[in-house]
Amino acid sequence: MQRFGVVSTRAFCHSSAGSSGRSGKQDLPFGVEHLKDLYDRPQDCGFTGTGRADEQRALGELRADGGVFAGVVEEVDDLLQGLLGLVLTGHVLEGDAGLLFHVDLGVGLARQGKNVLLLDADPQGDLSKCLGVKNPRELTNTISTVMDYLIAHSDEDTYPDFEYTAPIRQHTEGIDFIPANASLAATEVTLVNSMSRETILRQYLDMVKDKYDYVLIDCRPSLGLTVVNALTAADSVIIPVQAHILAADDMDALFKTIGRVKRNLNPRLQVDGIVMTMVDSRTNLSRNTIRAVRDAYGSLVRVFKSEIPFAIRAAEVPEKGQSIYAYDPNGRVAKAYEALTKEVMQIGNREHEHKKAQDQHIR
Repeated sequence: MQRFGVVSTRAFCHSSAGSSGRSGKQDLPFGVEHLKDLYDRPQDCGFTGTGRADEQRALGELRADGGVFAGVVEEVDDLLQGLLGLVLTGHVLEGDAGLLFHVDLGVGLARQGKNVLLLDADPQGDLSKCLGVKNPRELTNTISTVMDYLIAHSDEDTYPDFEYTAPIRQHTEGIDFIPANASLAATEVTLVNSMSRETILRQYLDMVKDKYDYVLIDCRPSLGLTVVNALTAADSVIIPVQAHILAADDMDALFKTIGRVKRNLNPRLQVDGIVMTMVDSRTNLSRNTIRAVRDAYGSLVRVFKSEIPFAIRAAEVPEKGQSIYAYDPNGRVAKAYEALTKEVMQIGNREHEHKKAQDQHIR
């Protein structure tokens, strides 16, 4: 069973208490309504592209619509500064919590016997640092290395001299990872004028994915071409949301972007669900936020039963270069990630069985 590409979409949400007088309850209906549009009435979502059959025209509409490439980048970039990222089987969270999401979920899957690849798609290289890379700037083989090669050889059918496994590194806790550094920012600029610019990352992952059951991608909190590449390569998206922040406008922008990529670049892309993180059950704000998210979105997308609690011990982990399982194996956060890992695996198992049944029916 292979789950290729959960994009950890760090979905940033403002605190409702500091959102210019807007309350979470006032914002929720708009987000919910647009989410319904994405899944029930795609033709009403302000986009008329026809998908892969006419990809270039669709991309032109995206740009003209101010979506992934234009207005959304400018209008939503500030909102997304708290978002975590994309999980590939791709996710987004704020600060250290988002980085740990990928590391701990990935190690959790490895502990269940799965082959896991973590991909750092953020020029800051924070995920790489969390995995023990002291100075990402000194690395010569990163994700940008292979993407630059594919961009330069985009008119070729084969790559006989391409060392596509060169950037893959092994972590002591049983996962593989591909680091990133500031050179990825230059790669994204190069992508703008490249052929098949939205599919470069997918081309690379197609070369290595057979070795892995899960690929988890950590993206920067923006909606640039690197994130579009990640969404185009992914099978599904998991959205981690901090339990002390909430703004449906931000969730809406994220779902809108996912919907556009699904309709025009990656028809198989789906949302696996929302994960509540940094949960402090002692506070009313945390409890009310969780209740609001479950009430608003629970009937439309999965909201995972497992919730990741806030813990000081977890905040200490990033500088250690290890997962929560190694740093605090008996703590509440490790147990929560263990439960979440099982939920994620159940999704993969169900989809595997569904696909297997479909294949048998076709035969």
